[in-house]
Formats: sequence, C-alpha cells, structure tokens
Amino acid sequence: MSIYSHEKIHLATLPVNGFGKFRFELACRANYRVEARKFKYKKNSQDIGFTPKIFTQNVTLYLEKIPDLDPIVEKKTNSRPIKTTPIIKKKEEVFKEKPIDVTEPITNKYGKEILNLDPIYFELDEYYITQESYGTLAKAARILFEYPDIIIEFGSHTDSRASDSYNLYLSSLRAQTVVKHLVQLGVPEHKIKGKGYGESKLVNHCKDNVKCTEAEHLQNRRTEFVILRK
Repeated sequence: MSIYSHEKIHLATLPVNGFGKFRFELACRANYRVEARKFKYKKNSQDIGFTPKIFTQNVTLYLEKIPDLDPIVEKKTNSRPIKTTPIIKKKEEVFKEKPIDVTEPITNKYGKEILNLDPIYFELDEYYITQESYGTLAKAARILFEYPDIIIEFGSHTDSRASDSYNLYLSSLRAQTVVKHLVQLGVPEHKIKGKGYGESKLVNHCKDNVKCTEAEHLQNRRTEFVILRK
C-alpha cells in the first residue's frame, strides 16, 4: 500500500499484514490518495480527506487480477486497420527472430557491456511489459538460447519522481516482470538475473526537483540487458 499527498508526492509504502490490512497515521486538514498494488493485479486507489471532524477513515480497495494475454492480431476500426505487434509467448516463435552477435556489445553510460538491443521502457508508475517491447524480449531470448555460456542481468531503472525507496521497489517489480516473461519463453532461470536500481543510475539530467519533459523522464524508465558472462 502506498500513500500520496494531494500534490501526488509519494509519502510512504508499507506492506499489508496477513489479512490484507494496513494502517497509516497522517496529518489532519489534508487530502491524500491511497493506492494498492500487487504483482499481476491491476492497481486501485481512493482519495481521502481529513478535517477536525473527520479524523479516521476506513478504506477498502479491491484488486482485479490481470488475465494472461493472448496473441494480439490486427485490429480494425471504421476508418483503417491498426497493426499491432504480436506477443511472442512460445519458444518456437523466438527462433523466428534474427540472432544478434554478442561479440560486439555496446557500453552504457556507466561502463557496463550491454546487448545492442533497444531498452525495455515502462509507463509511469507501472511495471507491465508494453506491446512494443515483446519483439525486443524475443531477440534477448534468442541470444540466451544461441549462446550457452552467456548470463544476462536485466537491470531495471526508474525516473527520479517519487521516493528512493518506492522507486527501488518499483524497479524490482519491473525486473521480475521481464525475467518471468523470459522464463515463460523457455529460457533457463540460471541464465538470467533481474535487479532493480531505482533512480540511482539516471541517463540524463532529470534528478530530483529538476524540471524535465515526459520524454526525458521516459529515458530513465528502462530495463537494460547487461552482460555478466559471455
């Protein structure tokens, strides 16, 4: 469970107990947003407010399970068809992807060798894989199948908004999401590691209290394919 101020500033994140209950102590005369999230469930939130006459509130939030995704096919509207990227879910589909030569990696801003693949980007405050990223993950899986000795770390990062502790938690969820998807494709677990770095390794100037565009913040919300062994 997380609590935000009326200005959308993240104040705290606490785990619920075994009964799914939690408790926050907050200042009076203010408005807040309470948000619940769980892996593979849709997040839910509720706005609350306190006055001298309203000094305690009970909030119940129900979470809806996210169904397993089916392959996406071409969708049509009344005007023209919209082509979407197929979601690659099976090992045999991975081998349709063109293999990449890992002997020519690139180096990121922090001196780490990474696969020459597009980073996996995430929406703000989310950890689900976007449709645009499934092709990149299929290429990563193909590499892991083709090179038996290679070990990859999927380093996940956030932008600088929200607290350090929350961003570290969110990036860990993103890393877990990527690893679980690749395991579902048949990649052995010992070949992939997921690690969340929070906002500790930004790729641009968008630190705390620095005004940036959404596009600049998006550059930091990424998962990179770091080569640990090849």
